[in-house]
Formats: sequence, C-alpha cells, structure tokens
Amino acid sequence: MGFADYLGRFWYSSEPMFGVIMVVCFTSVLRAFPDAPEKVVGTILLSALFCCIAWGLVDGIFYSW
Repeated sequence: MGFADYLGRFWYSSEPMFGVIMVVCFTSVLRAFPDAPEKVVGTILLSALFCCIAWGLVDGIFYSW
C-alpha cells in the first residue's frame, strides 16, 4: 500500500467529517445568542446548508476533473 492509496482513503472518509465541522462552526454562533430571532436562526442554518452544498459541488468537480 503506497502513500497515495492511504491519502485517497483518508480524504474520502474525511469529507463527511469536514461537512459536519462546517455546520458546527455555523451553528455554534447560535449558542452565543440563545434568544436570537427566528429570521437570524434560519439565515444561519441556510448558510450552513448552502456552504456544504458548495463544498460538495467543488469536490465533485475536482474529482471528475
């Protein structure tokens, strides 16, 4: 098993973990402001969702390239 094989397995398994870390970073803002208005909460959650979607698109494009 070469070094490149190890990195390939690592990156494929770490992509979902990176997505979870992104969502946690966005939503951890909500802990600082527990009484934030519903509009702010919705905006933060949508931002986290679209950030993960953009991350997936970029990864898919680079993978197919």
